[in-house]
Amino acid sequence: MKQKETRFIVAIGALAAGLKQEMQQMQLQFFTNISHEFRTPLSLILGPLEKLQKENTEAHFSQYYNVMHRNVNRMLQLITELMDFRKAETGSLKLKVMPGNLSLFLKEIEEEFRELANEKKYISLFICLKIVRCYGSTARYSRKSSLTC
Repeated sequence: MKQKETRFIVAIGALAAGLKQEMQQMQLQFFTNISHEFRTPLSLILGPLEKLQKENTEAHFSQYYNVMHRNVNRMLQLITELMDFRKAETGSLKLKVMPGNLSLFLKEIEEEFRELANEKKYISLFICLKIVRCYGSTARYSRKSSLTC
């Protein structure tokens, strides 16, 4: 009797593992398909945006175009990463480590949210700018609402 129960439990476990694997493959295929669907419209936005950047060089508009351009490229990069999950599953994806510039990264984030912060008054740019200034030194955050370097 115990042998039958054991075989039954093993069979159920194998079936569950197979269903789990099938579900993961379906999710991966879904994200791959969605990624392709997002990539096309973003590419179609990028072309006219680059044309606007070249033709309209007024400083006021240039700032907005740069933020839009950077975010379209960021979305395209995220889509590429989603599509890379397929490569990761097959083991053909290679890890590429590159140095980064944290100060530049934080300045870009501040730039992207500046207009929203000015309009909505709920994003503290002070904290972001202070973090950028503290980069390279020891920065400590106090729960009493301040960041010290």
